[in-house]
Amino acid sequence: MIRATLIAAVLCLTACATPKERCLLQAQPDLTEIDALIAETEANLDRGYALEQGPISTVGVAFCTGSTARICIGGQSDIAGRPIAVDPDAEARKLKNLRERRVELQTRAADAMSACSALDS
Repeated sequence: MIRATLIAAVLCLTACATPKERCLLQAQPDLTEIDALIAETEANLDRGYALEQGPISTVGVAFCTGSTARICIGGQSDIAGRPIAVDPDAEARKLKNLRERRVELQTRAADAMSACSALDS
């Protein structure tokens, strides 16, 4: 979901951007995504559990009015976070790997952004 939103944003901004702006936008999307993954993993460690997004359904009964009084049964679906257990050691390893990967991506993004600066001249 995050990836699709990020790609859509990059495409929209790229359509009306200068060559330098397009270059800068394309230099950083992986860095933005990894930052979101780091924040999610840190939150999982702080909470002690993860939140898995999934559909939930509820059913309710109500007294309906109208031309005739009757009992109505209705349902509603929504998306919500459901707590799931995590292995703290595995989450800590994942966080360490994400942070190491971020350093690599940050270096690559800085190099790409330096190359984008050349488009000015």
